[in-house]
Amino acid sequence: VTIVEGSERVLAAAEPEASRIVHLAMEEEGVGILTGTRVEAVSGDEEGVELTLSDDSAITADRLLVAVGRRGSAGSLGLENAGAVVESGFVQVDGRMRAAEGMWAIGDVTGPPLLTQKALYQGRIAIEDILGADPDPADYTSMPVVTFTDPEVGSVGLTEDQARQQDRPLAVTTKPLESTFRGWLHRIGNTGLIKLVADVGENRLVGATVVGPNAGEILGFLHLAVAQRTPLDALVGLIYAYPTMYGGIGEALGAYGRGVVRVLDPATHPMYDDPVIEV
Repeated sequence: VTIVEGSERVLAAAEPEASRIVHLAMEEEGVGILTGTRVEAVSGDEEGVELTLSDDSAITADRLLVAVGRRGSAGSLGLENAGAVVESGFVQVDGRMRAAEGMWAIGDVTGPPLLTQKALYQGRIAIEDILGADPDPADYTSMPVVTFTDPEVGSVGLTEDQARQQDRPLAVTTKPLESTFRGWLHRIGNTGLIKLVADVGENRLVGATVVGPNAGEILGFLHLAVAQRTPLDALVGLIYAYPTMYGGIGEALGAYGRGVVRVLDPATHPMYDDPVIEV
C-alpha cells in the first residue's frame, strides 16, 4: 500500500505529534507514505493502474482508491423554493437546525464537519425544537473527533496552533503514553501520547489530543472537561484509578506533582524543569 498525500503530513488537521506517530506506525507496517505529493495523471487497464506524481515519479498498483473528500450537492434539491439557503452545496441552518419555516436539516447536508456525532447531536436539537421544547442552540466548540487508525487519534477543542493564533496565555504539556503508569505496563502497542492545551488565564483546558490504544474512549474524560470548562485544579485534585490509560491524563496534569496545572501564571511562576512542557 502506498498513500499519496497532498498535504505536508498525514492527518493534517491533527496535532503534528499525532501525525508523526501515525505516520511512523504505518511505515512500520509496510505502508509507503508520500507527503506533499499530488497525482498528476492516472492510466491503466485490467492488469492494474499507473500513477504519475507531481515529482515526475510513477507508481504502479493493482487497485486505486481515491479519497479526496466530499462536497455538498443540496443545490440540486430545489430547497430554495421553500425558503432555505444553500451555499456551496450545503443547507444553512440556525442554532436550532431550522433551514426555513417548517423545515429542519441535520447531518452532513448542513456542512462540515461531516461527522456522525454531529448529526446525532443536531438530531436531538431538531426533535426538541419541533416538539416546542426550546432547546439550547447548537455549540460545536467542543466537538470530539476520533480517527480510527492504529493507533487511534482522538481530539477535542483547539489544537496548540489554533489556540496560539487566538493569542491565549497557554501552558502545553505532551506526555508520551509509554511513560505513563499504564502505558509502561502495556508494553507492546503502547506508542502514543496525551497532549493538553490549557488557557492559564481561564484556568481550564481548551484542547486535548490522545494517541494510543482506545484513544477515543480515553478522550471521553477530556471531552467532558473541555465542554464543561472544568477548572484545572479540580481536574488535578481527582483520584485517578491506577493503573489506567485515562490515569495518564492525571499524570500530564500534575496530579502527582508535575505538570501544567501547577503553573497558572507563567509570568510569575517558574515552569517545572520538564522538557515535554512548554509555555
